[in-house]
Amino acid sequence: MRQRLQPPRTRFPTRSASHRQRQALARLLVSVAVASTAIFAQEPIFAAPTAAEIKEARALFQAGLALEAAGDYKNALTKFHEVAAVRPTPQVMFHVALCLEHLGRWTEALGTYRITIDRAREEAAEDVVENADQARQKLEQRMPRLKILRSESMAGAVVHLDGVLIGAASFGVEMPSDPGEHRVVVTVDGKEVFTQVVSLEEGRVETVTITKQTPKAPPPLAPAPKPSPEPNPIAPSQRIGYYFLGGGITSLVIGGMFVKLRNDTIDRLETQCAGNHCPASLESTSDRGKIYMMAANGFVGAGLLSAGIGTVILLQRHETEPAPQSAHTQVGLSAGGPLGAPGATVWGNF
Repeated sequence: MRQRLQPPRTRFPTRSASHRQRQALARLLVSVAVASTAIFAQEPIFAAPTAAEIKEARALFQAGLALEAAGDYKNALTKFHEVAAVRPTPQVMFHVALCLEHLGRWTEALGTYRITIDRAREEAAEDVVENADQARQKLEQRMPRLKILRSESMAGAVVHLDGVLIGAASFGVEMPSDPGEHRVVVTVDGKEVFTQVVSLEEGRVETVTITKQTPKAPPPLAPAPKPSPEPNPIAPSQRIGYYFLGGGITSLVIGGMFVKLRNDTIDRLETQCAGNHCPASLESTSDRGKIYMMAANGFVGAGLLSAGIGTVILLQRHETEPAPQSAHTQVGLSAGGPLGAPGATVWGNF
């Protein structure tokens, strides 16, 4: 007998399984709907400014305009920044750019003018678009530009302009920059190999070519100062000679003073005495004259002796060691004391 082949039976989900799937799908849809409702019910991240904030911003804007008209662009810029934090309208951004331009921050001003133009076009503020675009064009014509070139040997160097890293696309391009001095620093493997300070002027283009700088040789050492010639030391014997000579001259001067006193005493006795007879009252005067005479003879004699010894010592010193050409010494001895008194006089030039 032949058996009839039966087709394979296909199992269909039962009614309970299908019911569970529909319930899970319904719960999922409900969850999505609830989540969406919660999300859209939340407040926006950037809430609109309140009426009080708008009122304060308007007051700040008017204050900024007054400061701008007075030429106080620094404080005016501060006011406009505070207004822009509440409502960055194209009008506010235009005055921010204007203040930046007057403060010499031209690159910031140029970028702010461009942002102002885009926002003004979005809000259909044609007057702001026109004013900002005219200011942008004038500033671009005045803008100094810096072009940085690299030699092949410095292709892998890291370049900073005023501390800002310069990308590869900026090399060989005239980059708008603020007027004034700018510093270009190049490093290779963390070591500084090139530094240049460039001064940019309005409307001009300056080019800096980066090359490998050879290390600077240290400056030559300054020659050592020549020692100043030491003065010729005075020998002990020569010093003794000067002592004797000085003491002798001093004694002669004192002796001359006593000779003068003796002569004055003799003149007084001669005027008051008659012949060889003198009054008793002049006896003390006569005694003083004798004392003066003794003192004069003693000092003059001691002075001559001391001066003579000193002269001999100095003459012996000059004979053994010739004196420098600039030195000129003369010593002499002449008969006769000072003021015509008996004795001798020692004279010298040193």
